[in-house]
Amino acid sequence: MAPLSSPLLSIKSSQPQNQMMTLHKATPIRTVNGLRKGAVLISVITVMVIVGVLGVAVISLTQSSQQSSPSFNASSRAYYLAESGLRYAQDYYCKEGWPDGSQRTLSLENGEKIDVIREDDTFWATAIVDAGTARARVPMPLCLCGHGAGPAPVNLGSAGDFVILSKSGITNVPTSAITGDIGTSPITGAAMTALTQSQVTGNIYSVNAAGPAGRITDPTKLTSAVLAMEAAYTDAAGRPTPDFIELGAGDISGLTLTPGLYKWGTTVTVPTDVTFSGGPNDVWILQVAGTFTVGNAVAIQLEGGAQAKNIFWQVAGAITIGTTARFEGTILAKTSIAIQTGATINGRLFAQTAVTLQMNTVTKPE
Repeated sequence: MAPLSSPLLSIKSSQPQNQMMTLHKATPIRTVNGLRKGAVLISVITVMVIVGVLGVAVISLTQSSQQSSPSFNASSRAYYLAESGLRYAQDYYCKEGWPDGSQRTLSLENGEKIDVIREDDTFWATAIVDAGTARARVPMPLCLCGHGAGPAPVNLGSAGDFVILSKSGITNVPTSAITGDIGTSPITGAAMTALTQSQVTGNIYSVNAAGPAGRITDPTKLTSAVLAMEAAYTDAAGRPTPDFIELGAGDISGLTLTPGLYKWGTTVTVPTDVTFSGGPNDVWILQVAGTFTVGNAVAIQLEGGAQAKNIFWQVAGAITIGTTARFEGTILAKTSIAIQTGATINGRLFAQTAVTLQMNTVTKPE
């Protein structure tokens, strides 16, 4: 070991007498250093190979992750859209109703779509995304999205866009104030008399070029709305198992009506005020087989948060609302509706014959 150690020492020293020996005996040291450098080089190459392999693995894993990500995202989006469809169903059902077995399709601009159907007491929403490669079908019980007490609301469909809709005409004794769209079909716009755009905060629709100035000619919209109006009447008239039958023998004055389905096989009169008591989502449907008359200056009172949009009067006979009366709710009339002088309506007037107005205020409920 000494010959190896002395040259090391001599290298560190500067003594000339030992220089030759130092150079001679330093050769093995260079060999050792060469081996070390070779080992280092091999180590470096090994590390590079390992890193290269790991790099390929990382790239492969990244590509695999990127390839699986769209599938995961599409599935998540499908589920999210299905839940959005159920929220739409909830809102629509609470506002307009949704008959059992009916289906609606919501189409998005990017080609995706959501199909929502009611099956008995459950809504099912199916979302289809990513060119049909991912879908989700999600249920929601009807009770979670339903209205309050009483029957399901009557589905007005496209008729709900209107505040007054008639098949035989709308006549007016000026000046009335109408908030909402009005229209007649199949009769021509000429059957809307003494109505001007200044009296209507909304659109006046006609099936042809006749009618009040400023009208919009749209027979397609009107045909659809009238069909929806007729369907709504049939829906309301066909509701089974009433909660109240022949209440007050047809005279409901002074009564307080709780949410529910009411049925009369005769004429109904309201000679004095009547009250609807219930919450903001509660529903009333009143089926009247005869005529329906509200007396002069009579008020339909709402309490507890009850809303006019949730009250549906389905009447087979002629309807008369007396002078200066205050009326609440949607009238679904098989025949005519006559609103006498100064009466106010917070609701809709849907007649399968004619509507007559006399200096009235008619407001579409929200």
